[in-house]
Amino acid sequence: MPPETLADPEGRAAEAFGITGSGAVLIRPDGFVAWRAAEAVADPGAALREAWHRLAH
Repeated sequence: MPPETLADPEGRAAEAFGITGSGAVLIRPDGFVAWRAAEAVADPGAALREAWHRLAH
């Protein structure tokens, strides 16, 4: 499903994923939550690179 088609009409995604409105979730194509940041981090790019590195190794 392309990202532009994702929606959360009831506004429950953050609670379901255990994050705040500023948090983030990295979901694999098979639906597995591979990484989660409960709230915003100081360097989101570095956090995502670290998560990607851990997943790849």
